[in-house]
Amino acid sequence: MKSAVNQEVRDIAPASKSQTQQSSGRRLNIILPEKTFRELKTLAKESNRTMTELLRLAIGLAQIATVEESHGRKLAVVDHDGRLVKELVLLR
Repeated sequence: MKSAVNQEVRDIAPASKSQTQQSSGRRLNIILPEKTFRELKTLAKESNRTMTELLRLAIGLAQIATVEESHGRKLAVVDHDGRLVKELVLLR
């Protein structure tokens, strides 16, 4: 189960293509609070991903969370023994 979930998350944010390779895409300009921008930039550096890849990943994870929530399920972070560490809650 663990590897299937990890693969699903990896599939959410595939490696980025150069702008010339992106034949079908839409550009979105967003304004982030300075703190959020710094956090995104730091996370990108620490995870060796681009900020765009992280935003794609976040959208994919939000999609998974929304679908699971609609089925009455919860998302959680568990330790190696399956014990609950954190429950992830979507705020409305």
